[in-house]
Amino acid sequence: KAIVLSAHDAIIQPVWGHLESMLIYPHHVATAAIFLTGGARLDASSLEQHTPEPDDTLPDISVMLEPGILVEKGIVEVDGRLKGRAEIRRLGDDALFGFMMRLLDLARDRSAMLENSPHFSEAFDLHLDRPTEEGFNFSLTRAPAGIQAFYRRGANSGSAGS
Repeated sequence: KAIVLSAHDAIIQPVWGHLESMLIYPHHVATAAIFLTGGARLDASSLEQHTPEPDDTLPDISVMLEPGILVEKGIVEVDGRLKGRAEIRRLGDDALFGFMMRLLDLARDRSAMLENSPHFSEAFDLHLDRPTEEGFNFSLTRAPAGIQAFYRRGANSGSAGS
């Protein structure tokens, strides 16, 4: 066993049982889009209406440069369940900067062995971490990135649980 699993077993085993298996869900390939013109009339209802499967068809981040709109796709918890969320942010002249900040966040989240160094974007506050009212929730079509561990409970139990 690896050192991490040995330490894991020493802490978790008395409570959860023996580690049986693990499922690892990798990140999906990140996508981004830049629209030079158009999008001035974009709102949440029109985006929802014209995007039948947002989890599969909507880019993770999009920017409409002419009207200064940033569209983000992410995952939120609603009533104890994970849902997808598309949000529209009207940033005006800061839309390209907001797009670049979110693109760097996507790269940082999906990179291994990346130093936790401060980024220049942390010196600016475009309120990108605050929820926006303009958006909609949708059902996910694939599992979010992460690890799911399954444990065998009890000495004679052969069933896996989470």
